[in-house]
Amino acid sequence: MDEITLDWSTAEVKDGTVTVELSAKPPSDWAQHFDRTVELLHRGNWADVKLKNKKIRLGVVIAGSEDDVRHFLESVVLEANTTIEPDEQEAADDSASKEDQVMTERLRAFGEPAEE
Repeated sequence: MDEITLDWSTAEVKDGTVTVELSAKPPSDWAQHFDRTVELLHRGNWADVKLKNKKIRLGVVIAGSEDDVRHFLESVVLEANTTIEPDEQEAADDSASKEDQVMTERLRAFGEPAEE
């Protein structure tokens, strides 16, 4: 599975609700990890975070919180990506444990340039 990313060029705000598309429609197991991570990370900052098909909707966003929205959504998507085992990496390195693979992916993600 290719890594799913946020397509910030599609971001839109209407009546305080942010909508942003993903780079691809995620499989159901990815979506389940997304929903679980939202519950763990949102800490009541936003009333409503929904994933439907390729779109994420985040409700009750106030002006000035754009950086927080970006950090939150990027974190949730990164976590969902790292919890899904990459088939290619598993085939390439059978000796590494699943936990090592997940940690490797998370650490490598720190080297990716930040979107502006």
